[in-house]
Amino acid sequence: MKNAKSIGMRGGSVLAGTLAVFLVASTNARADQTVVVRSGNGPINSQDTQVRYLSYGTTGDITPTPANFVSAQTGPFAYVVAPFTTYLAALPHDPAAKWVARAVGWPAGTTLYAVPFQLTDATITSATLDIHYSVDNAINGVFFNGQRISGNSYDGDYHAEYEFVRPY
Repeated sequence: MKNAKSIGMRGGSVLAGTLAVFLVASTNARADQTVVVRSGNGPINSQDTQVRYLSYGTTGDITPTPANFVSAQTGPFAYVVAPFTTYLAALPHDPAAKWVARAVGWPAGTTLYAVPFQLTDATITSATLDIHYSVDNAINGVFFNGQRISGNSYDGDYHAEYEFVRPY
């Protein structure tokens, strides 16, 4: 897939919404493209139709390998789950986003989530990645095409919305 990109996020369970990639193409007439990716694409207790995952079978801060990203992108679909009563029910920035986990019942364990998306602008001169999220325990990194782009491991929690912004 030409221009195929993927976002990987690691955490036990994730509520991600309006993961937007803002692109500016270099042409005589400037073109703008916004790609919106969100978690929770489907009813509660069903599989998400866009978010896939790789479970590590353990908990902790694990550095993914290139093979892990391939496995996550081709792995099973995550499940859309109802939040616990103490969790943020919805993202203020994107109320349509829902929580996802690797299975109904919120099993513990570090999980790599992958969301593919397609860019269609022919030439890109700049881009901004803007992610709004909440996560069970911590998000152990944000990756774009397998490259870590977050500076701090263990960001966020499940009580509030967090934002991650990176210009390119």
